[in-house]
Amino acid sequence: MFPKDISLDTPTVVGVRAIATQPDGKILVGGFFTSAGGRTRRSVVRINPDSTIDTTFNDPGITDYVFYNVASLAVQLDGKILVGGDFRSVNGLARRNLIRLNADGTLDNSFSATVSDTVSSIIVQPDGRILIGGFFNEVEGQTRNRLARLNANGSFDASFNRGSDFPVVFSMVLLPDGKILAPGGNGLARFNKNGTLDASFQSPNVSSINSIVLQPDGKIVIGGGFFNVNGNPRRNIARFNDNGTLDTTFQDSNIAFGSIADVVVQPDGKILIAGDFTPVSGQTDRRYLARLNADGTFDTPFNPLPNNTVYKIILQPDTKILAGGDFREINGITVDFITRLLNGNVTTCNYSINPLERTFPSAGGSNNFTVTTDAGCTWTATSNAAWLTVTSGTPGNGNGMVNYSVDANPDTTSRTATFTIIGQN
Repeated sequence: MFPKDISLDTPTVVGVRAIATQPDGKILVGGFFTSAGGRTRRSVVRINPDSTIDTTFNDPGITDYVFYNVASLAVQLDGKILVGGDFRSVNGLARRNLIRLNADGTLDNSFSATVSDTVSSIIVQPDGRILIGGFFNEVEGQTRNRLARLNANGSFDASFNRGSDFPVVFSMVLLPDGKILAPGGNGLARFNKNGTLDASFQSPNVSSINSIVLQPDGKIVIGGGFFNVNGNPRRNIARFNDNGTLDTTFQDSNIAFGSIADVVVQPDGKILIAGDFTPVSGQTDRRYLARLNADGTFDTPFNPLPNNTVYKIILQPDTKILAGGDFREINGITVDFITRLLNGNVTTCNYSINPLERTFPSAGGSNNFTVTTDAGCTWTATSNAAWLTVTSGTPGNGNGMVNYSVDANPDTTSRTATFTIIGQN
């Protein structure tokens, strides 16, 4: 058994496919529902941390869907919300598969993009440009097969083009150096900033990738519906070194049936997996949601017992687990498609950064800052601006120092950027 967090007694929302958390702790939920908590909320709803419906967030009115409706959500730094899926209309206005909402849930009319088919994955780059992945083959009337980039206003970014004949993109990762991990070729590929293939990455041969995550140490974990990698038995989950070679220290999961829809790496290195799989490592009562140890072996104490498919999992900063899907029960308790679980077996890692700010002249320069945390707590340092670059020191484990450089400022106005260390900046 694994306890449900009774502080989150969520309203009924059918068919949850996407979850995102805001910095203020509020929870965005997407799927193919038409109401939540007795209120009209078509496909997207926002929930307060105490589980009540956020009535300040308007009904987006997303309708005319074909299959997924809302499949992906991303929150921008300015609080606006990108919504992707398979839909045709937003409150009666023609909008196809990708929109942006204002922070109150109303449609942002300054953003306009037409995508030919489902948008399954969205990433906002530090420069504000937007990566999208999915089933599509056209964006704004231009040929782009399943991976494309838009400018911040939704206009087509012609400078990014990965070519044709690539698999569907359910998941992707933006790396600290600006390169992109996504399905490509015969399996997993790494793309340069302009979308061209990074030939230095030894792309593994693996099919049906549903989820890609980057560990703090640079290793890559994928989940999906595959049975082997480069001819090696690996059922539905595998880990790779940062150059694309198979990490043979990570064991085969022995998942007999079904597939993995989502993967999350915890701060302590353990790995949450969700999907329609049954069972895990011969454990007949481990279905739909499970946890692996850092070496891929089964984590026995974790057993939440959902009664149907889990499509999406999010780890909150307090290490509680948000889960959404088609389930109606957790540990025999009625939960209706989304719930939050306590996660008592996670080591809580606290981080401090020193100094918290620096000022540079217009000529730019270089410097460093220290990260203080407990031994065994892993972290990465990422910048939110192209002119602020990490030069060394990341990823880290325990205490460490990050070196960075600041490009010269060609403008007369001042500028500001931040580093993020595991959610702190």
